[in-house]
Amino acid sequence: MYQPEQDITDLVSGFIQSPQDPHLQQQIANYCATGPEQAAWLESRLTAWLNQEIPDNRTSAPAVAVRPVVQPRVAPWKWLTAAAAVLLVVVLFFAGRRSRPVEKMVLYSNNTGHNDTLQLGGGSRLIAARQAVISYAAGFGETPDIRVISGDACLEIDRSSEVHVQLDDHTVLDASRMICNVRKTGEVSKVFVAKGNATLRRRYDQPMQLASGTEAIKEPHRSWERRQLKSAAPLAWLTGQLRFRNIPLEEVLEAVNGYYGLEIMVPPSAVALYKRRITADFGRKSEEEVIALLRNMLNVPVVKDSARRYYMTMK
Repeated sequence: MYQPEQDITDLVSGFIQSPQDPHLQQQIANYCATGPEQAAWLESRLTAWLNQEIPDNRTSAPAVAVRPVVQPRVAPWKWLTAAAAVLLVVVLFFAGRRSRPVEKMVLYSNNTGHNDTLQLGGGSRLIAARQAVISYAAGFGETPDIRVISGDACLEIDRSSEVHVQLDDHTVLDASRMICNVRKTGEVSKVFVAKGNATLRRRYDQPMQLASGTEAIKEPHRSWERRQLKSAAPLAWLTGQLRFRNIPLEEVLEAVNGYYGLEIMVPPSAVALYKRRITADFGRKSEEEVIALLRNMLNVPVVKDSARRYYMTMK
C-alpha cells in the first residue's frame, strides 16, 4: 500500500488549511500527476477530511425519534467558509484530473557514455549529460511535466504554454520559450537560465523570477538564492566553452567541474578565493594540466582527495 513521505503529508495538511492558495493548488496538482497511486491516496485523504463531521463543541445527547421536519445544526461561520472553500477546490481539482487522466512518467537514465538528446514534442527537447537521470510525462505535448533527478540537463523550450520542471518536492520551475540548465548533485540543486525567463515557485514562499544569465542555487539547510553570472559556465559540459576572461573563480570551477566531471572544492576557510578573477583557456587540456594551471595561477595548494575530488586551500 502506498505510504507518502512526511513532507507530502505536511503539504496536504497545509492545503486543507489554506485551499485558496494558488501555489498550494499547483503543488497538489503536480503531486497528483506523479502517478496513479499518489492520486488515489490524495483523493482518499481529501475525501476523508470532507466527510468528517464539522465540530460544534456541543455535548452529544441521546438519540431521539426523527421528526418530519429536522432543523439543521448551525456550525460556526469559519467552519462553513473553510468547508465550502475546500469543497470547491477539491471538486474543481478532481474534475480537471478526471477530464485529463494522470500521465505516466517515463524514467530515463543516460548510460550511453555521451550527451543524449530527447525530443519531447511540442517544440521542446532535452539534452541529458552522461549519467543524468530524468523523468518526463509520456504525453508531454498535453502534460508538459519534467523532473530532473540527478546530473545535468539542458532544457530547450519553444512553446507558448508553460512547461513544469519539478526540482524537488517543494519547488517547481515554470517556463516557456527559454533555454536553461538544471543540475542536481547530491543535495545541491542549481538552475541557470541561458535565454528567456522562468519562474521558480517554492512552497510557502514568494515566486522567484529568473532572467537570462541568472542562476538559482539551493544548498542543504538553506533557502534558494539567486545570483547574476558573468559567463555561461553552467553549460560548459555541453558547449565545451572553457575560455574565460576576468571571470570569478567560482564560475570557472563550476565550468571545469561540469566539463571534466570533477569536484574541485573550496572549504569555508578559503571562500575568499571564489572572488578571484580568472583569465585563462582550459580548452583541450587534460585533467592534470587543468589542476596544474589552477595551482600556478592562484598560487595555492590543490590537493587530490579521491579519484575525482580535489580540495583547494589557502596558504
